[in-house]
Amino acid sequence: MDLGAGRIEVVKKFDLLVNLDDAISFVIDYVEDNRHILSCAYDSMGRDELRRFLCADFIEIALSLVEQAEAHAGCQTDAAFKRFLADFYTEAVSGMLINLFKAEVPYSKDEIRENIALILKTAIPSALQAKAAGESGGFDI
Repeated sequence: MDLGAGRIEVVKKFDLLVNLDDAISFVIDYVEDNRHILSCAYDSMGRDELRRFLCADFIEIALSLVEQAEAHAGCQTDAAFKRFLADFYTEAVSGMLINLFKAEVPYSKDEIRENIALILKTAIPSALQAKAAGESGGFDI
């Protein structure tokens, strides 16, 4: 099934650290423009299968974002952790996109774009730096 592989190639060409908002807007616009097709795929495949389908397209983009963030932060982490981060955020963004076209979110398109960009721009570099510094996942309250 091709739900816009050519469109995904466009997103891959963005400098994600510089144009993250534009890349997210592009994907959100694509989801909104293709709401009917995506809804049919959702009805045919189910939520989990469509999420896996979207994840397969977006994992390479997420890995690129993680790699760019690591280079920008000036730190190094192991490949397994970078893949974990990419998987984690791919799942989250894919789920939000499904919620968007199924009209299951109480957020505007701009709120979704701004929130996703904020989280990705701040959380990924912080996680990479913490991992590189040998921090663990415990909470200090």
